[in-house]
Amino acid sequence: SVDVYLPRDVSRKLRRDGTLGDDWKPRPCIVFFSGGAWVIGYKAWGALMGFCYSQLGYIFVTPDYRNFPQVKIEEMLEDVDLAIDWCVDNLPGYGGSHEFVLMGQSAGAHLAASAVLSGLARANGVQSAVPARKEEPLWQLSNIKGFIGVSGP
Repeated sequence: SVDVYLPRDVSRKLRRDGTLGDDWKPRPCIVFFSGGAWVIGYKAWGALMGFCYSQLGYIFVTPDYRNFPQVKIEEMLEDVDLAIDWCVDNLPGYGGSHEFVLMGQSAGAHLAASAVLSGLARANGVQSAVPARKEEPLWQLSNIKGFIGVSGP
């Protein structure tokens, strides 16, 4: 699941009109994965940043991913891939674009960086160290406009 924090103008227009219209200029987007030592990470930990960034005009998304011991790192990375797919598919409907900055803190930075490296390997036809998903991810490396790792890689 994901939490989406919208700038006030986007939120108002979506509530009022139900659509943004053809002349809408997409807002910049940040997709943030929280840390938590791979054990206690939770999307709500990004709420304060979501509120702050949305007031600055950004669409801020905080996806959740499953933690250890329920899953191992491979499943966490699959959750990150699926969340990035969701963003590519859904952010335009929230006033964003298919392109965004990927950001993570601690364990979230590790997972987000691993996703970027996996995307880089995929783009260059190189076998990734990350086990392949059953389906090919929707997202491409070109969807990622930047990476910010906080307290991590």
